[in-house]
Amino acid sequence: MPATAVVNVLIPVLVRKRFPRERVGAMMGLYALSMGAGSALVAAMVVTVAQAAGSWKPAIGKGLGGPLRERVPVAQI
Repeated sequence: MPATAVVNVLIPVLVRKRFPRERVGAMMGLYALSMGAGSALVAAMVVTVAQAAGSWKPAIGKGLGGPLRERVPVAQI
């Protein structure tokens, strides 16, 4: 996930530029919380789908569906 690596480097810089010094810690904490919550949500969804489908393959497909859809350009007709 190269995009995650780039964002993890850029977010602290952007937060320092856009927020006053006394709020940087809280904003970085909020960012870390959102990353953890998002990961936990996907993990919970993957387990539920895997149990319902009887296989882990569709569950991983569902878990990666959102990020992959955002990266694949859609042809305009």
